[in-house]
Amino acid sequence: MNSLLDLIIGALLFWRLAVCFFGSVFISLMLAMLIPAFNGTSALLLVLLASSFGIYWHARAEAGIGVLEKIPQKIASSQISAPVAFLGLAFIGFFFGAFLLQLNESVFLSALALLLSSGPLVIWHRWVLGNRISWPYLSFLYLGILLGFSASVFFMGSGAGF
Repeated sequence: MNSLLDLIIGALLFWRLAVCFFGSVFISLMLAMLIPAFNGTSALLLVLLASSFGIYWHARAEAGIGVLEKIPQKIASSQISAPVAFLGLAFIGFFFGAFLLQLNESVFLSALALLLSSGPLVIWHRWVLGNRISWPYLSFLYLGILLGFSASVFFMGSGAGF
């Protein structure tokens, strides 16, 4: 009973994440029943993307910033160190790269899809939030993602795949 109560309290505290997660699970179930080509991989990707947006939404709300508002200068100045950001990007590149390799088994198409998947985020930050992204910073981001992707290609090619 205590576990159920803890779950309900957690869902109330993190309601933005819960709405995105449970809403995407419901939408995935409906799409799986209506569209035969919508398989478990597509459902998992939809839930992961919606949950990521829920985390983003909740973090901005905790900071007192709306989803569409530009980040104030004092909050924007607190940055993550470059090595930590690089490791995080490599981690993302590794797992999403392995996921894309499982989907289409083409290294080139998987790398291209991984790099193009950041397009909506770049567009969001540049034109909706009004934040400028420099070319060296964008190169740093893509290098971290591609390094993680190359590790996933090596991992998947060595026979120790998922």
